[in-house]
Amino acid sequence: MLPTAARPPALPVQRARIKMRLVRHRARQSPLAHALAEPVLRHQVPARRVAFPLLEPRLARNARPALTKAVSLRCELGHWFITNDNLPELVESGQTSCTPASIGSYVPTAGATSQTACPAGKTTTTTGATSCTSCPAGSSCSSGTTTKCAAGTFSTSGGSSCTSCPAGTFNSIAGATACCQCPSGWYSDSAGATSCTKCGAKGMFSQGYTDPGATSSGSCSARSGAVSTATQGSTGTCPAVTAPVTTTATTSTSAVPAPSQHARRSDTRYCPVGWKACSSKGATWTRDAMECVNVRSDLESCGGCVLNDSPNGTKNASGGRDCSAIPNVAAVRCSYGDCIIEHCQQGYALDAQGETCLKTSSASPSKPIKPKHYAKQYRH
Repeated sequence: MLPTAARPPALPVQRARIKMRLVRHRARQSPLAHALAEPVLRHQVPARRVAFPLLEPRLARNARPALTKAVSLRCELGHWFITNDNLPELVESGQTSCTPASIGSYVPTAGATSQTACPAGKTTTTTGATSCTSCPAGSSCSSGTTTKCAAGTFSTSGGSSCTSCPAGTFNSIAGATACCQCPSGWYSDSAGATSCTKCGAKGMFSQGYTDPGATSSGSCSARSGAVSTATQGSTGTCPAVTAPVTTTATTSTSAVPAPSQHARRSDTRYCPVGWKACSSKGATWTRDAMECVNVRSDLESCGGCVLNDSPNGTKNASGGRDCSAIPNVAAVRCSYGDCIIEHCQQGYALDAQGETCLKTSSASPSKPIKPKHYAKQYRH
């Protein structure tokens, strides 16, 4: 054979034969190329009309790796198979992948192609779970999502939602499993409280008292023994609910004696100037049944303490008067310890002293009478 440089130019027929041999050789290597080339060989298409040079680039562009032996993928419990279409179980070797169930979901069967979210009140704490467990205390679980309870709420194990703390209790931290009782001297009057309110707004005592778990300010009294703070610990520790009880008044288990003068002065000094310590729970005095009253302006204890002893608004022995009990009155107020009748009802008029409303022939309401001591300073 002559060297390449010395070869004579090949004739068209020779070039066609060379190309045919090349196609046969490659057909043995590629079944697809053989299938495409066979019709050309069988019909003996003229060489000038066969575009064999274009065949190989097309095969190169569309070439796919030869399929090897397929395997059956069957994921174990707690795992599932993820693909683009999320369906096939037969995949090419080397392309298999099982994914563990995410937290909040589970896979109870083998060979699964999806995971299932846990029902309300249940969850999972690790990946690859085959079943769900009860929601942890202090949290709520819904659709596989676990959320800590907010301050003012709590939950026990297995909760699908958090519960508000009832009145008389509070909770100031997130993730609580129970609520704290308001200590003595404190109260909460609504559900979902994050703190308790200290007694003092009603009676203005320097040391107001309530039993633990009070639900309203009406439970506050003058009794000592209130807890000074009502702060919950960062880990949910509840404050002490009681404190030692001390009092200057003497008591007994059989009967409650009347207070001594010392006890009266002791009770009075808790109140601001111009206020008096008045009984609030009955005619018999007790150590925890007192409240401070502004007798200069209180309509029901005007001028002194009143406890069911001011019939028809008359003054009692201590000089107190229930202005609201004066009959036939249309408008009345307490000013500097005196009941000031502003208007009588239709058909009634003020008496000469301005103390009450009397029936009259006049059909028009009477005009108010300005008391002589209107501007005096009240002293008790």
